[in-house]
Amino acid sequence: MDIPITKTFICSALFVSFLLTGCSINKKSDADEIVIKIGTFTVGRQQYENQLKKLTAIQDGWAQEDAALFLLDNYISAGLLIETAKKLDYEQSDDFIKSDSIYKEQLVVKYGKYRRANANKPHHADERIMKKILQNDIKIDYIRIPKKQEELSKSMLLYFLDGSSISRIMGDPEFGVWDAQGLSFYKEIPLKQAIVTDKVMEEIIMMQDGEVKIIKEKSACYVVRLLPFMKNPITKEIVDNEPVLLNMLMARSLENGDIIFDPYGFEKSVKYDETLLSGIDFSIAPFYTDGDFVAKIDDRLISENEVKEKISVLPVKIQCLFVNRSTRARAIATWALSDYYHEEKPGKTGAWLQPYKIKGCNRLKLNFEKIEKMEITQKNTVDDQILACSGNWSMTVKDFKRELDKLTPVTRLDIANKNLLREMIEYLAKKNHASDSGLIVNSDILESIDIMGKSYDQLNPVYDENTIVGTLENVDLSIKELRELVVRIDEFEKNRFLNLSTRKGSFIEMITKKFWLNLYDRKIIEDNPDLKKEISNYQNRILVELLYEDKLQIKTPQTNGEQSSLKMPETAKPVSEDNLFSYIRTVMQDYPIRVNSNFFQKNLNLNTDQSEYNKVIIKNIN
Repeated sequence: MDIPITKTFICSALFVSFLLTGCSINKKSDADEIVIKIGTFTVGRQQYENQLKKLTAIQDGWAQEDAALFLLDNYISAGLLIETAKKLDYEQSDDFIKSDSIYKEQLVVKYGKYRRANANKPHHADERIMKKILQNDIKIDYIRIPKKQEELSKSMLLYFLDGSSISRIMGDPEFGVWDAQGLSFYKEIPLKQAIVTDKVMEEIIMMQDGEVKIIKEKSACYVVRLLPFMKNPITKEIVDNEPVLLNMLMARSLENGDIIFDPYGFEKSVKYDETLLSGIDFSIAPFYTDGDFVAKIDDRLISENEVKEKISVLPVKIQCLFVNRSTRARAIATWALSDYYHEEKPGKTGAWLQPYKIKGCNRLKLNFEKIEKMEITQKNTVDDQILACSGNWSMTVKDFKRELDKLTPVTRLDIANKNLLREMIEYLAKKNHASDSGLIVNSDILESIDIMGKSYDQLNPVYDENTIVGTLENVDLSIKELRELVVRIDEFEKNRFLNLSTRKGSFIEMITKKFWLNLYDRKIIEDNPDLKKEISNYQNRILVELLYEDKLQIKTPQTNGEQSSLKMPETAKPVSEDNLFSYIRTVMQDYPIRVNSNFFQKNLNLNTDQSEYNKVIIKNIN
């Protein structure tokens, strides 16, 4: 690929991440002299040389001098963007704070796993193995069988040879026995995500498409089937092999007896209330206050008394939704949104239970703890009033309520929703041998009677916010905690949790993450220098993304929660042309650009006068 080094190469945020790997805004150490400095942003010699080596490795025929110039200009561009973003206070934005918080937790989990595996840094793996794993989308089915159950390996092998899928094997009548014996089953797992040792990986990459094999380790054996995969052309990429190395470390710990690193077995330890998990609506964000406020839309706070006052004029069958605890929060949400946006209140009861269909629902927050404790009552009708009469027969309100209480909750709801009250009274009149031809029903009294009562609460589970949804070892997650987590996770994970078909898997990931976050003293983990460097790198990337979106309307592509491999032809492509180049030209006047010219000339034969920034470069780092 021809690299247009005649113009500053402004790179994507993903490539910025590559540039900044290992960078630090701290003062230099004796072992790593600073070669580029822009404000608080610095690049050390070791970091520059490491990235230059990677860059030349992925770009065939690229002279070192050209690559060095490309890297120099991009580091300067990245530094200018980062310093500008800091000056604009993007570090105080909600997007930055949320992204930073999510990433820090991911790192605490990762470094907690390193600590558990008794390793501070990932080991090096055979380059040949790593290249094949990372450059091909290899997937496997495999069954991990503990050593003491090794005789089952031949049986499992026969299942694979017979073409049985993992799902079919797990549907076998004997599955419960195998599961109790400690066998772990993995379906269509990408090899780069599998918790298997380097020895097992090496044997797997030597297998042919569709081949099945038993691979033995010291504490277990693996029955593996290599699924057909597309063999990507051998390209040179900037790839992150650390996750694979960490998996190998965890696999080695698993072989040494630490079953916490067996995802299948560990996830079986998660206990949860399936009805509760699937029955709670988590789509509305929570908020907390010491006052009596129950809802918030933008800056408007809605008090408990305001809700009670406004719902008192609603039809009785709608008031019932506020009385029942299982429907109260959704009813309050519908009323609050309709009132705030001046929308007509729904006429049907079902529509009151679907606030997410009203515009602006994502801007609503509810004080669920306050809502569940609200005491909502309806105006009582006089029990001895005559509701209906025909000839010598009459029925009081008390009589009618007694008949309602004989009905099932489903029947009561059906009568209310289909407006079958008069038909019910006619039936009762006939039952008592009264003539329906002269039947008189007091409609005003009838409309004031609560037909549904607590039917919703009888049909749906009612829990308070501190009810535990699930547990894992010594940690648990309550309804309240889950609401808070849904607000904090990124949109991709949020949608996974809100989708009922994927909620179980998402919940297991959430509680597993909490387990790792609580396993060690978090402060000790966060004091790790390598973790701090990774946080700094990520923060800088987020700053660049926010700057792109705010000032240049450039949206960074989403990766669906996955780390992208950085292919040079894609990543090095400028995310914009003249507008971004012009912006860099404007802001570069605001920051001194210091470069260690002696380092570049002496070690790389690069004259920094060739840089696009040559007119503003200060050829002295101090």
